[in-house]
Amino acid sequence: MRSYKVTRTLFSRVVDIHLAGCGGNGCHMLMGLCQLQTALRGLGHPGIHVTAWDPDNVSSANLGRQLFTEEELGQNKAVTLVTRANIAFGLEWDAIPLAYRASRVPDILISCVDSKQARATIHERVRHAAGHYWMDLGNGPDYGQVIFGEAGRGKHRLPNVVDLHPEIIQGHEDGAPSCSLAEALGRQELFINRALTAHALHLLWTVFRRGEITTAGCFLNLREMTVIPIPLPSSAPRKANGCAKKQIRIKSNNV
Repeated sequence: MRSYKVTRTLFSRVVDIHLAGCGGNGCHMLMGLCQLQTALRGLGHPGIHVTAWDPDNVSSANLGRQLFTEEELGQNKAVTLVTRANIAFGLEWDAIPLAYRASRVPDILISCVDSKQARATIHERVRHAAGHYWMDLGNGPDYGQVIFGEAGRGKHRLPNVVDLHPEIIQGHEDGAPSCSLAEALGRQELFINRALTAHALHLLWTVFRRGEITTAGCFLNLREMTVIPIPLPSSAPRKANGCAKKQIRIKSNNV
């Protein structure tokens, strides 16, 4: 079985993670990253620092599907979630109430955006950044995909979502928001985001826990209850420069 070993810098210091989008997938990802932080610190890892980006405010259509309450209506999504996480877990993560426009590329960028235009903007920012990872999540009404790859250009790296599916940033699409929860549920199943982000978070956990991955992500079909792994391309490198030499091991008394 092919495998890809991640760079060892993910194990020697606090890992910088940018989360682009705090809506359907992003809100679940942020809460999962809090769990990841707690687990990593418990294993002796320096942990992660997350900066979340989102320009939108919480609306009534977001309630139910996304992790917001009526008391948070009208508040910015990124600020709301990060404030909640910082208080609950004693963190010092950052929130930026804007569309993703970071001046630097982090160790890991997780994109949870819902339009081709947003992904094209992200791709433009990361396509020259070698040595960084890009995880992308996208979904339809009852299906979706998670793809973990490397930013930058060139053949000798792990392909990212645009390398594998260039059509994902081509053309224009209408991203009109839903006006009510009923309309939102007519467009997407209630638990598609939670199901998809669970697989994304497990893949990210595998990156840290094992130091390597054997799949590049997965395709999920909630209607058919199927998950199909995305194999590592045969042209992908077997290891990153300065790859991790060992995995993080859970102590026996913590099992």
